[in-house]
Amino acid sequence: HKNHTFSNPYDAEIDSLPMLESLQKPPAKFDKNRQRKLLIKEVNQVDTPEELTKMIEVLQNESELAIDLEHHSQRSFQGFTCLMQVSSRDQDFLVDCIKLRSDMQQFNLLTSNPSILKVFHGCTHDIDWLQKDFGIYVVNLIDTFKISKRLTNLRSRSLGSLLYEFCDVLVDKSLQNCDWRLRPLTRSHIEYAASDTHYLLNLKDILLFELYQQSQKNGESYQDIMNQVYHECKMLSRKSYRKPVTFGRHFDILRNEVIMMVGSDSNFGVKLFDFLWEKRDDLARKYDESLNYVLSNRNILDLVQGRRSFESKVRRIQNKNNLHFMEVILEDYAKLKNKFWNETEDKIVEESVEKNDFNQEARNNANNIGVGGGRRQFTESNNEESQKMVDRSLKTILGMKIQFKVNIQKEARSQKNETKKSVLTPTFSYLQ
Repeated sequence: HKNHTFSNPYDAEIDSLPMLESLQKPPAKFDKNRQRKLLIKEVNQVDTPEELTKMIEVLQNESELAIDLEHHSQRSFQGFTCLMQVSSRDQDFLVDCIKLRSDMQQFNLLTSNPSILKVFHGCTHDIDWLQKDFGIYVVNLIDTFKISKRLTNLRSRSLGSLLYEFCDVLVDKSLQNCDWRLRPLTRSHIEYAASDTHYLLNLKDILLFELYQQSQKNGESYQDIMNQVYHECKMLSRKSYRKPVTFGRHFDILRNEVIMMVGSDSNFGVKLFDFLWEKRDDLARKYDESLNYVLSNRNILDLVQGRRSFESKVRRIQNKNNLHFMEVILEDYAKLKNKFWNETEDKIVEESVEKNDFNQEARNNANNIGVGGGRRQFTESNNEESQKMVDRSLKTILGMKIQFKVNIQKEARSQKNETKKSVLTPTFSYLQ
């Protein structure tokens, strides 16, 4: 699967964008009393094109906005954005990205506006999702996670931990991995989603003041530190979304683990790993399922390690999770296994023929009948050649034994497969 990448259309603009003056100058001390008034009272839910247009008109004159996304990836290959949270200093919005998927691109009017500072927390995936799902790009962003990485006295840099430590806000993170496709949203879902951006602008102010105090204490230049932070944020916003590739970094890592587990690269276990990895990717792309739903990495390693009982292990996975993909995997696995063993047998036969040729040559050299018909006496070099002949003969015998064993195994498997074909009937028809 080729990975086509398109350049970021705002790349030059982002690269040349100067940092806002509000980020360069030392921040004012944060007023704790202001933080105590930041209770979530009302959340504006946006689920029609008219409401989306009105929201953009209301926010286009703001100097800074907090943005976050809720994404679903449990049952989708690339995943999709379900919800967008947007907050100004005095308003919160929840945008239904499922209902408004075809209208979301107009939000680019806000995100690409360089005069509006967009505040995210840990936005690596958010940038990808905005580009992939809606064609939305972000110009002029600051990531509070990048700021927090410059602070040395933090116990954790997660948003929930920072909100608790600096804003006295305890967010229930049990909803973090919930299914955001479900509608209508409950009150708990709405409050949880809104909390991700409702406090974020104030959190940004607090973290900047903490960073300024730390720089003064350590005799560092606050402006130099902010230049570095802003440069890192620029690099995030200049990203271009790339569709997942089949054989990437995780494949290399796990394949090395398999090689250590089963032996050399030519071993059947490694070939089985390659087969499962690629087959899982094909099925996930074809039916828009997540890789983990089709077959987890743990499942793949377990199947490779217990390859001698592969079919039964696959059946157990199918019965446990009711995954019809397993039928396709079993069918193609049989082809892989037959091909592998046929190639192995052909290789053994070929090596045996080569060994026989060498043995015949050695025998001719050892006998070495002269022109006059008399037999030449053995010299020291002839004795060495004779010993080589004996060694090769022993190897030939060993090769014949291996060939005989392989033939017996092949016949047994062939009979077993014929028996299975006469008993089993296919149960997975809709993939044909």
